[in-house]
Amino acid sequence: MTSQYTPTVAIASQLAPSHAPILSPGVITYDNFKVFEKMCHDSFPTNPSPPTSKNGYLLYWEDDILMRVIRMQDNRPFWPWVIDIKKCNLLLVGKPLHVAVGTMKAHLTQRFDPPLRAVYRSADTSRLWRL
Repeated sequence: MTSQYTPTVAIASQLAPSHAPILSPGVITYDNFKVFEKMCHDSFPTNPSPPTSKNGYLLYWEDDILMRVIRMQDNRPFWPWVIDIKKCNLLLVGKPLHVAVGTMKAHLTQRFDPPLRAVYRSADTSRLWRL
């Protein structure tokens, strides 16, 4: 019998009003990230720390999402890698480093695993780019 792994979705939570919100390990979606972001904004409005420190948590998650969009394929399976990039890229809409739909093919091609690049190029990929 084959077991299928279902990844858990990250959950935003806050133990008490005096504690910073946390985002549990798991798949980050647009919805759970927005909930976490709102919790962070609500948690820090009276904090006297400078703005760069105040939003440090949000900057970390944005950096993590950006790194997932720009990193190489390495040994990850093709479709999960592409889907992860596209999901994370949606969170960057309106940001300077968002990859436009028209340039996504070139963005992915530049990040293919080098040994597989020749295989991808020789295969019929006409349907591959209708993502």
